[in-house]
Amino acid sequence: MTMPRFIRRAVLAALTVIAFGAGFVSSVLYQYRLAPLHQDSKPRRLVITLGSGPAAIALALDRAGFNVSPNRLGMIIKLRGDASRYRAALYDVMPGQSLKSVLDAIARGEGQPALLRMVEGLSFRQVRELIDNHPHLSADTRAMDESTLLSRIGAPFSSAEGLFLPDTYHFAPGSSALSVYRDAWRAMDRLLQKEWANRSANLPLESAYHALILASIIEKETGRAEDRA
Repeated sequence: MTMPRFIRRAVLAALTVIAFGAGFVSSVLYQYRLAPLHQDSKPRRLVITLGSGPAAIALALDRAGFNVSPNRLGMIIKLRGDASRYRAALYDVMPGQSLKSVLDAIARGEGQPALLRMVEGLSFRQVRELIDNHPHLSADTRAMDESTLLSRIGAPFSSAEGLFLPDTYHFAPGSSALSVYRDAWRAMDRLLQKEWANRSANLPLESAYHALILASIIEKETGRAEDRA
């Protein structure tokens, strides 16, 4: 008995769909597990910011020069089931590294934090330029005036000069600029309180903050003297 024509067509259509689906899945799996994201001679920097979901990760990959479909990436991340473990950081994608390898590294948090180096002798204006223009910090403090900024970080002073400890600060890309100001102020406050507790008994100063102001004046005058020499 011959198979009716409409049944043969239906079977052929089903087989075509299955074959297409199998080919699509094979292509996705190859691109995910084996295909290199790039073959440059040097690593490429991938920036994953705080709160990045599949769409944001796809955008980050695109900015790094990797052509990854957002829809395919979303499907892959959903199938992996580990999106809650992804860590914001700076990742170096090595030549020949696959998408699977990169997502594994993001899930394990194997990237590097963003850095901000605050050297000694900076004025508050220079500190603001350094923090507010950092490429891996949010711009949440650019519109704040000095008094508002001090209030938001909990520093009970009228001037911000000398309040931020020179140091190297580590943070996740996409962090709040305000959080860096707060960390730098709290680090300075801890140092001031420690030094104030160990001060000489006959030191003619009223508080740790007055000691900071004096040290700042001495540093500026020393710098001016060196400039004049």
